[in-house]
Amino acid sequence: MRAVLFALLLVGALVARAGATPITMTFTDPGVNPMPNGENHPDGGNTGSIGGRPFTNAPFVITAISETNNRVTVPGPGANRGFFLDNLSASISIAELGTFDFITPTRVVLTASPNVVGGTVTFSRSDPTTPFEIYGALTTMPLQRWDMLSSIGPQRGVTETSYTDTTVAPVLTTGGVLVFNRPERRITFNVAEFRATVRPGAPTVSVAEPGTLMVAVSGLGLLVAYIVRRRRA
Repeated sequence: MRAVLFALLLVGALVARAGATPITMTFTDPGVNPMPNGENHPDGGNTGSIGGRPFTNAPFVITAISETNNRVTVPGPGANRGFFLDNLSASISIAELGTFDFITPTRVVLTASPNVVGGTVTFSRSDPTTPFEIYGALTTMPLQRWDMLSSIGPQRGVTETSYTDTTVAPVLTTGGVLVFNRPERRITFNVAEFRATVRPGAPTVSVAEPGTLMVAVSGLGLLVAYIVRRRRA
């Protein structure tokens, strides 16, 4: 019995990815960009729809969950550098409409350049054929030093949200296709917030590679068969 219990624990250790540390990243957009006089900035606000249901200047929060050991380094010329984390899951909560999970695979991208005052984070598609930005980009000085392996935030900055043709690369969610549109302008400017929280020791939803899992299960089966034969002898 002890041997079986040990084998089960071994399989559990293999199923959990070694060194996996969950990280939660959020983008919070107020929906509008008020000026000192209280009026909305002419280049502020967000207009769009999800599943055909429109929203105008609606606050929303994008939440992305990944693991720090998923980080990929993107080397650049000179002092340029970048990283990205492919998300295990992501969702968007839109005021008065609800919360919806992204079906389209996504990632959070961090870029830092000496030509830019600070580092920039964006929420993008992860498909290599259509790696278009979905939301961003938010730029602050501390982000230039962030490594995507630690917590940071809240970082408040102006987002420069550009809108691409969603007929080329539609963003699918459980609520339908998500569309950000500003037909009169290609870019909007809102003061938004980004934060990232690393949770060491928290449960992870990642699993081992199929080959590793099969080896572990096969080994457990052989061990159980050996114990059964030994007891019958």
